[in-house]
Amino acid sequence: MKYIKKLKLLASKHWWLTVFFIFLSVNIFFNHKVYWSELLNDTSFNGAVTGEVYAVEWGSEQIYNKLASGESPFTPIKTLLYPFGVDTVGADVGLGFWFLFFRPWLSMHQSFVMFVILAFLLANMGMYLLLIHLETKRPIAVIIALAYGYMTFITVKLGQPSYVMHFLFPWFYFSLFTFLLNKSIFKKILAGIGIPFFFVMTLWSNMYYFIMLLISLTVFGVYVLLVHRNKILPFIRTNFIYILFSSVLLLVFLLPWLTALYETFIFTNPPITNGWGGAVEFSSDLLGYFIPSGYNKYYGSLIPRIFKDVAFAQGMYENFTYPGIIILLTYAGYFLYYRKKIPGKLKKAIQPFLIVSLVFWVLTLGPFLHIAGRWAPTLDDGIKVVFPLPYIILHYIPFLANIRVPGRIIVAFIFFAYIVVAYLLNYIVGKLSLRKRYIFFIFLFIIFIIDHQYNEGILITPYKFPYSIYQTIKKNPHDVTVLEIPFTVRDGFTYFGDNNAIYTIVGQSHYNKPVLGGYSGRLPHHVKNYYLENPLFGYIGRKIDVVGDQNPGYLHDDSDQWHSLNIASSQKTADFLNIKYIIFKNDVFNNKIIFPQLQKMGYKIVQKQAIYTLLMREPQKKEFLKADISNPISRLLLAQGWHPLEDNFRWVDRRSSVMFKLNKQRDMDLIFNIGSFYKDQPVTVYVNKRKITNVDVTTTLKTYKVSIDSDLFKTGINTVHFIFENEYQPVKVFPGSQDARRLGGKFTSIYLKDEAK
Repeated sequence: MKYIKKLKLLASKHWWLTVFFIFLSVNIFFNHKVYWSELLNDTSFNGAVTGEVYAVEWGSEQIYNKLASGESPFTPIKTLLYPFGVDTVGADVGLGFWFLFFRPWLSMHQSFVMFVILAFLLANMGMYLLLIHLETKRPIAVIIALAYGYMTFITVKLGQPSYVMHFLFPWFYFSLFTFLLNKSIFKKILAGIGIPFFFVMTLWSNMYYFIMLLISLTVFGVYVLLVHRNKILPFIRTNFIYILFSSVLLLVFLLPWLTALYETFIFTNPPITNGWGGAVEFSSDLLGYFIPSGYNKYYGSLIPRIFKDVAFAQGMYENFTYPGIIILLTYAGYFLYYRKKIPGKLKKAIQPFLIVSLVFWVLTLGPFLHIAGRWAPTLDDGIKVVFPLPYIILHYIPFLANIRVPGRIIVAFIFFAYIVVAYLLNYIVGKLSLRKRYIFFIFLFIIFIIDHQYNEGILITPYKFPYSIYQTIKKNPHDVTVLEIPFTVRDGFTYFGDNNAIYTIVGQSHYNKPVLGGYSGRLPHHVKNYYLENPLFGYIGRKIDVVGDQNPGYLHDDSDQWHSLNIASSQKTADFLNIKYIIFKNDVFNNKIIFPQLQKMGYKIVQKQAIYTLLMREPQKKEFLKADISNPISRLLLAQGWHPLEDNFRWVDRRSSVMFKLNKQRDMDLIFNIGSFYKDQPVTVYVNKRKITNVDVTTTLKTYKVSIDSDLFKTGINTVHFIFENEYQPVKVFPGSQDARRLGGKFTSIYLKDEAK
C-alpha cells in the first residue's frame, strides 16, 4: 500500500510523463512483434511486407527525395507508369513529410515502421489533449484516447497505411477548440498555426479523411448558425487579427499544392467515377456495426465460425464498420436510459458532437439501406424496392463524389462518438464512490484491451526479390527503362495485367530506372487506355491476367486481335519507350507463350536468378516525329484524349496530347491538320507544359504550322498538348444523336519537321 501511494504521488506530480508512459507501454504491447521488432530486423529485405505497404513506402520515399532536394512534392513522379508518371496532387503524399525525421538514419521500411509507431502515439496524445480541453477526467481521457488511437477500424485497415493518419482529427479539433475557447494570446497564436497545418496535412495525407473533415466542419457550421448565430460577429470582431493570421498561413501552406492542382486541371482529364463507383457494394450493412473484426487477438478466430452462415458477413473489409463495444454500449445506454436523465448543461455540451457523429453514421450506410445483405428486395412483377439515404446527395457533389467506399466514413463517426462517450462516462464516474471509480477504470481498460488488440503478423507475406538482377540494371549509367513481367496498371478498383503485380516498385527503388506499369489510388483513364491499346503491353497484359475475359475493368469486344503479338509494332514500343531490360518471372501465367515472343522481338537472356530471368535488347536510337493517327491498332505516340479511328481522322477531347521522341534538341516546326467540333474555336498549344501559341480553328479541316524553339524541347520524350476552349456533346447539339462523348475537335495528322533555314 505504501508503494502504491508513492506511485500515485509520483504520477500526480508528473502526470504528463505518466500519460506518455501509458501510451508508450500500450504501443509496445500491441506492436512489439511487427513494428518495434523492425527496428532491429528490417524484414523488407526478405520480402516479408505486404504489397500495399511497399506501395506506400515507395511513394513516401519519392516525396522524401523531392523534399530533400528542395523540389515541390506535388510534381508528378515520372519513374512509375512510364511515360506518364504518377500524379501526386490527388495522392496521399502526407506520409512522405514524416520521412524527413527518420529516413536520414533508417531504411525506407524502418522509416515507415517508425511513422506507424508515432502515428499511434500521436493519435493517443491528440485525443487526450482534446478530451482534457473539453474537461474530461484524466483516467477517462487516457482510456478513450487509447481506444481511439487503436480503433477497431485500424485492426482491419493496417494493410492500407494511410488510414493510420487518423491522428490528424484530434489534433485539428484540439487546435480549433483552443482557438475558440482560449483567451491567451500565446495559445491563440499556436492554435492559429495548428488549424491550417493540420487542415492541410489532412488534405495531403488521406482524401477520405479530408472530405470527412470538410463534412464535419460544415455540420458544425450549420449548428453554430442555428444555435449560436448571435455570437458569430462578436467573435469575428474580437479575433479578427488571429483569423487573418491563420487564413494567411493556410494560403501559404496550400500554395505549392494549389499551383500543382492548377497545372493538373489545365493539362489532365481528371479520373471520373462512373456510376456509383462501388458505393453500393461497399456501404455498411445495418447489422454490420455489431460484427467485430476477425483480426482481433482474443476473439477474432471465433468471428468466422459464429457468422459462417451469414452471407453478408463473409469477407467484410471495405464495409467493415464495427465501432467497438465501448461506443455501442455507451450509445445504447444514452438513447435507452440516460438521454432524459442527464443535466441540461451536459446535454448541451454533447449535442453538437452527437449530431455530427450521427450524420457520419448515416453516411456510412451509403446511398441505399442494407439490412442483412439485402438492399433492393424484389416484389411482385420483378419490381425492386430501395430505401434511399442522404449519401445520395454526396454523389451529385463533384468533389465529394470521390467517396466511393462509404464504409470508410466510420472513422469520423468513431472520432466524434468517442467524444460523446467521454462526456457520458465522465458524468457516470462522477456519481461513483472512489473505490467504484477505480473498479470502473480497470474494467474499462480491460474492455479496451480485449476489444481493440489486433493479431500481429497475419498480413505479412514473404516474397523473394532478384536483388542481383536489380544490381545489374543499376550499374547501367544510361537513361533506360525496365519492364517487369508480370506487371499491372492498377487503381483502387480496377486493373489491367496481373492484379497482384505491384512489386515492381521494389525493383524500381533499387535500380532507380523508370518502370512500365504501376499502382496508384486514382488513375486517369488515358493512362490505362494507353497500356490497354498498346501492341506490346496490350498483348502481355491480357496474357498474364489469370481471369482473362472475366476481368470487369475493361471491355473485351476486341479480344480477337490480341491472340498474337505484333512483333514490329512491339519493337517500335520498345524503341520509343527505351525498354532495354525485361525482368521475367518464370512462373507467370502463360509464361511459355509470352517468353518466346519476347525473344522474337530481339530480347536475349543475360542473367538468371532463382525464378527470374533478365532479358536485354538495345533500343534503336531513332526519333519518333510523326503520330500515326491513321493506324487503327497503334496509339504509340497518342497520349491523352484520343478516340477510335474514323475514316482518316480521330476525334479528341477538349484536352489531348501527343508524344514525340528527339535525340537532339533543335528548332522544329509543329505541323498539324485539325478541325473543331460543332463550332469554330481557339485551341492552345503547349510543349512540355509551356504555352506556345493560340490557334483559331474552324470546323473545316485545315493544316497549321507552329515554329518551336530548341530550348522548349528536351532529349527524349516530349509532350505536346492541344487544349480547346470548349467541348460539346453530340447528344446535346444534334437531335437524335446517342453519342455522349465530350469532343473538342479532330486531327488527321500531327508531326514535327526540322525548321526550314
